[in-house]
Amino acid sequence: MPLYAYKGIAPSGKAVSGTRDAESPKVLRQVLRKDGVHVTSFDLSKGGKAAQAQNAKKGGLSRDVDLGGLLGGVKKSEIAAFTRQIATLLRSGIPLAESLGALVEQQTNQRFKDLLSEVRTAVNEGTALADALAKHPKLFDELYVSMVRAGELAGNLDEVLGRLADFLETTQKLKSKVQGAMIYPAIMVVIGTVIITILMVKVIPEITKTFTQQGKTLPINTRFLIALSGFIGRNWLLIAGAVAVGIFAFTRWTMSAAGKPVWHRFVLGLPALGQLARTINVSRFARTLGTMLQSGVPMLRSLDAAKATMGNVLLQRVVDDAKQAVTEASHSR
Repeated sequence: MPLYAYKGIAPSGKAVSGTRDAESPKVLRQVLRKDGVHVTSFDLSKGGKAAQAQNAKKGGLSRDVDLGGLLGGVKKSEIAAFTRQIATLLRSGIPLAESLGALVEQQTNQRFKDLLSEVRTAVNEGTALADALAKHPKLFDELYVSMVRAGELAGNLDEVLGRLADFLETTQKLKSKVQGAMIYPAIMVVIGTVIITILMVKVIPEITKTFTQQGKTLPINTRFLIALSGFIGRNWLLIAGAVAVGIFAFTRWTMSAAGKPVWHRFVLGLPALGQLARTINVSRFARTLGTMLQSGVPMLRSLDAAKATMGNVLLQRVVDDAKQAVTEASHSR
């Protein structure tokens, strides 16, 4: 049975921590809730991690990747965990200021801890939680802030934060799996490029010397390969610079106002990748829109926030047309 190390809030309001055996995180929360402890965070202990590694070898668990904190930043998973924890504390009847204070004390990421301290200070001074979070748009985007504001206005902040935590966890899990799946092909492309470069620059010239000494007439495709190898060997620095400039120019063009629609239209027109890109964008839009509407965010604001989650400008224009139609219909009533 996995062994979990947990942190939580005791009935007295003090922060507590410890370890407990449980079949799953859900069972862990239920057992500790019977003891009056509200779990704010948990992780597998050494024994639990060993069991997890063993299951992973058997194919029981997939490997997820979260690249958000590689440079000392705040991971998306940390924001999702914070959202889940504060929703749990508020649902348990602990005031917002005290909940923020407890979570600040338990935070191990110093950057995130400093940011949450600023949010707690602003809330203690009378600022609404949504306004305090809006001061940090790099971590709490428009979707997050809008849902929190809707929860505060409707008086069901704990429920809204719970839905938001579900949304963030699902989104991050999917994103992590995609990133994890892309790591291996990316490594293979880099290794393949290095091997081909070594062959063209070092190996083929040596083989060419052998053929030249023998005086044999080579097939045209072999002669072409040798000529290409010689050209690359003599001009590799120029070729590397041209490739770098080409990648930079192409990236700038795909990000420009004129190039982005053309590139996005081309991507959508690809046989397999186009359908995949369309499905990912539409599902992301629908999930975001549904979550925001369920939390009480107005339709037009929900459309704007959901549109921002789509990475294709052509699909964003479709949403703009739908928003315009909704606006005209509401004005005509």
